[in-house]
Amino acid sequence: MSEENKKTTRAAKLSGLLSGLGAWALLSLVSVLVGVFFAQVLGIGILEIDIGLIVFMVLLFLLGPVLAVFVGRFINFRWESYTNSKKYLLNIISSLLVLAVLFILVKPNSKNSDKDNGLKTFWYKNGQMKNQVNFKNGKMDGLVKGWHENGNKKLEKNFKDGKKDGSAVMWHENGQKMEEIMFKNDQKDGLETQWYENGQKKFEINYKDGKIDGLAVTWHENEQKKWEAIFKDGEKISEKFLNSKGEPVDSEEEARK
Repeated sequence: MSEENKKTTRAAKLSGLLSGLGAWALLSLVSVLVGVFFAQVLGIGILEIDIGLIVFMVLLFLLGPVLAVFVGRFINFRWESYTNSKKYLLNIISSLLVLAVLFILVKPNSKNSDKDNGLKTFWYKNGQMKNQVNFKNGKMDGLVKGWHENGNKKLEKNFKDGKKDGSAVMWHENGQKMEEIMFKNDQKDGLETQWYENGQKKFEINYKDGKIDGLAVTWHENEQKKWEAIFKDGEKISEKFLNSKGEPVDSEEEARK
């Protein structure tokens, strides 16, 4: 092969490699944008965030271009016999093949993988248990428990198919109950109650299908009423404010005094 032909071959190879890398980068970008669109706009999670996905993405962005280059070079072993358009097309095909192989080998099966089913336990750095979460097909299902770093209970929430359903209770770090609320299909439904750290009731608000409905009351830390209102389907019908002495006032700002 003449020196001129060698230069032409080297240039063609470089062009092919660059086109393969460019195609891979484009495919990666498109896949990310599609994932973001489904998650943010349609509310559909294509892949769950876990160790398997992290490994997959690392291989996708680090090993993918390298493998695509070698596969592309193998397919295009006679560079001089192809036009630029054919080289570019073959590099795209090689990139897709590598992506498919990586996806099959690495991505955890969302229905059968142990990573997406069963009980998971999370820990603080000091060795104290942080959370216990049960998963079913990649979604939280059943009772979720949590603890403060000092070992005191932090929360207990019920989930069904990834949505809050049933009772949810939270505690202050000092062990006093902080909040209790009922959920139905991921919406507040029933009485929500909160308490101050000293155990005194902070507020009571009733919900129906995610909207405030009925009586809503808040209290000062000294047990005096602070605010009282009536709601219907989320709309406020009436309200009144009281300061920490129990005296009626005209605004929320005055009620803080």
